[in-house]
Amino acid sequence: MITGLVIVLSAVFLIPKSQLGIWSRDGFHLVFFVWLFSILLGSLCYYFAPAGMNWIDAIFESACGFATTGATTIIDVEALPLSFLLWRSTSHWRGAWESYSSLWPCSHFWESAVFS
Repeated sequence: MITGLVIVLSAVFLIPKSQLGIWSRDGFHLVFFVWLFSILLGSLCYYFAPAGMNWIDAIFESACGFATTGATTIIDVEALPLSFLLWRSTSHWRGAWESYSSLWPCSHFWESAVFS
């Protein structure tokens, strides 16, 4: 969320006002790069954690956390330090929150199309 805010604010201040219109294609690119940057940034915590993950497993754990799939490559999750478990559960919570918040505006359009 902070990453997206930084990108949007930098775009507002760096792009001239005459070119500030955001089209659908730009929105898709923005969402893709925010998710990609979030996954790569979140994987650093897994990579440097005491679990001893390689970078592919760290990216997988981060992507699964932000996508709320529940998949993991960690064999014994409960044996890890509490700080690592806090980061893991926070990434899952954030992924669920982002999934819900991205679908919530669509529900308004669906209700107006179906019930009107």
